[in-house]
Amino acid sequence: MGEKIRRMKDKLILDFLINQVSLFKLLSDKQLKKIVTGSRVQSYGFNEAVVRFGENATFYGVLLEGTLLASVVGEGGLRKEIGKLEAGDTFGEMALMSGDKNIIDFIAQKQSLVLRIPLALFQSVIAIEPAAVNHISKTIIERLKYIMADPDKARAAFQESDDPYGLQLKGERPEKILVINCGSSSLKYSFFDSEDESNTANGQVERIGIPGTRLVHKGRSGEVVRDLKGGGYEEAFEAILNELTSADNGVIKNPSEITVVGHRVVHGGERFSEAVVINDEILAELDSLSPL
Repeated sequence: MGEKIRRMKDKLILDFLINQVSLFKLLSDKQLKKIVTGSRVQSYGFNEAVVRFGENATFYGVLLEGTLLASVVGEGGLRKEIGKLEAGDTFGEMALMSGDKNIIDFIAQKQSLVLRIPLALFQSVIAIEPAAVNHISKTIIERLKYIMADPDKARAAFQESDDPYGLQLKGERPEKILVINCGSSSLKYSFFDSEDESNTANGQVERIGIPGTRLVHKGRSGEVVRDLKGGGYEEAFEAILNELTSADNGVIKNPSEITVVGHRVVHGGERFSEAVVINDEILAELDSLSPL
């Protein structure tokens, strides 16, 4: 039954690519099948980052459902909108073709589904097809023209900053920060060390509470994927802490080393779409919004 459901999903994705995304009309049936079976569909909640500024390009994205906001953080920490992507749009072309890091944030504006085509698959199937490369080049040129037509957008998109989010700022004491994001069936996390910029890790536990639970962790020694024996969020947290403290690929020796924990909570609707410091006033407003 599981294999049958997977084939049905693959067929739906294949039909979507052929009918909604012009690039994939240029590929053969064999190439399309290879892309669909080798890629992964990822769900993103409201205001969740799909791609972050400064990240290495690791996948070619196809928006299957939802809306993504393309934006950057400008002067004073204010976010500047560059554009929006709707179902059928693609992203990541420029970074993948140039080999540079991503220069724009892509943030989900509502529940969204993204087909993530791995870099290796993009290079071995799409980037070797002349017609596809020509199509991608035209897409990049069109987007550059769109950005350059607005001086404010161009200045924001191509600003030179090694640290637009202030992660290199040094406080009075070093901090080891764990940021978590609880979804309906996943738990994502990122670890930062303000004293050692190379001491970072991130990952997620997928399919919590349903068959196929697994941990994907990226640490000092690369990516580790572990199948988990089901369980809920408590077991997911335990698996994450085990990986963060592992001798081979961990970033801390003991959980007590973590000095700050940040938790993304999507309870605020449009009223709270950016980070805020939680105080009594904010808690009262969140309580009033909870029925939403």
